[in-house]
Amino acid sequence: MRDSIAPPPSPTRSSPTGSLWLALVLAVAMLGCDGEAPAPPPSPDRPQRLPTATIRVGAVSLVVEIADADAEQRKGMMFRERLADDEAMLFVFGREANLRFWMKNTPMDLDLAYIAADGTITQVERMKAHVLDPVYSREPVRFALEVPAGWFERHGIGVGTNVAIPADVGRKKRCQKKGARHLFRQNGLLAAKNAEKKKRYQAPFFQAPFFCRPRLTTPLVNRRLQPRPNALQ
Repeated sequence: MRDSIAPPPSPTRSSPTGSLWLALVLAVAMLGCDGEAPAPPPSPDRPQRLPTATIRVGAVSLVVEIADADAEQRKGMMFRERLADDEAMLFVFGREANLRFWMKNTPMDLDLAYIAADGTITQVERMKAHVLDPVYSREPVRFALEVPAGWFERHGIGVGTNVAIPADVGRKKRCQKKGARHLFRQNGLLAAKNAEKKKRYQAPFFQAPFFCRPRLTTPLVNRRLQPRPNALQ
């Protein structure tokens, strides 16, 4: 069978008005809803900036960024080209556990301190830039503190130093988890109550097939006409 080829369409003349409208539509499409060009999506290779809190490491006061969400902890200090001497990041976990950290996509050396739940530094490690071998905590800890390389040595801080962390640090995440569990529990109780209520008020009359439904002993018309016991005569 031969392939059928349609004849080419006849050329049409485009009017200047149609071209103007087409250019206007394209210009509007390229602009945002507010008349501004839409902002580019955030790049995944940009460093993150997190809310801060003030802690005390030994006798030194330090402002730290708080990483208490899973995504924040996974990214950590990634893609930061430089770090000021007073910049640091505190990783807050829900409970004590054996942790491990690595230096993927981190182009600078860092010092890492593993901190127990009571605030005692149990381990200090030097983390080399871009090294993918994880550094494990030798015992369960609840916090990890990343600071510029050499910061602990410059301030005379090491294993056994106490870190004072405010009680409300990381509380937002814990409250969100508690609220989620509470909501799940309440929804479960509500669903159970609704199921019990539905089972209680579903009479056999409505559950049985049409030909199996019991006959009403009193006709509906007579039942409507009968006066109520407490009605006024």
